[in-house]
Amino acid sequence: MKQIFPMKQINYSLLLLALLAGSCKKDTTAAKPVARFSAPASIGANVSLQVTNQSTDATDFLWTWGDGTTSTGATPSHAFDTYSKKVRIRLAASSAEGTDTTSQVVEITAGGAPASVMSSAVGNYRGRLYRMNYSGNNFTTVVRDTTMPLTVVSPSRLHLFNGDFDYQLGSYTSPRAWMGHAPERKNASFFSLRNALQLETSGDSIYCYVYSGGVVQAGTIWKFYGKKQP
Repeated sequence: MKQIFPMKQINYSLLLLALLAGSCKKDTTAAKPVARFSAPASIGANVSLQVTNQSTDATDFLWTWGDGTTSTGATPSHAFDTYSKKVRIRLAASSAEGTDTTSQVVEITAGGAPASVMSSAVGNYRGRLYRMNYSGNNFTTVVRDTTMPLTVVSPSRLHLFNGDFDYQLGSYTSPRAWMGHAPERKNASFFSLRNALQLETSGDSIYCYVYSGGVVQAGTIWKFYGKKQP
């Protein structure tokens, strides 16, 4: 005996099969890129900054560091040679579907000097040491030629000493105008309170300039300018 199915039941069955078949189709629409990254809120000058790229659906990346330089690649690193400023890092994440951008502000603080600066600084400096004593309106100056050994204590601290002069200095800053003998020159600078030490490379020679404004010894200002010995 034949079993006859009502037409409405057949139509519902076909509709259900069509819906199920449609739901199994893969969505071939490509997603648009979303730019996202994280970075430290602050970092020292000349310290390598490593960003964490959290972007999705992107194939190309352009990083603008806020100091006039750019990088490509998913996870580049970058070091800033200035301090006491804030920079805005921008990321443009792109694909065939478009481009998305995002940014983050990072504060650049005083950090360690580049390894090349520190390693080249070590040695003996021959020059002239000025000791200026002041008391009220009286001011006397003692000058003598001497050799000052310079050593590296840490990535941001130098030690210069000779006899009664013992001088440690931290807080590396980026190259700036030469304080002592040639204002137009740029060099590596270290500061601490009223003390300052600057290193200048000129050709194959390295010069060291020190100013101590009454911190090493009360009532005394020290100055030293010397050339690194071979």
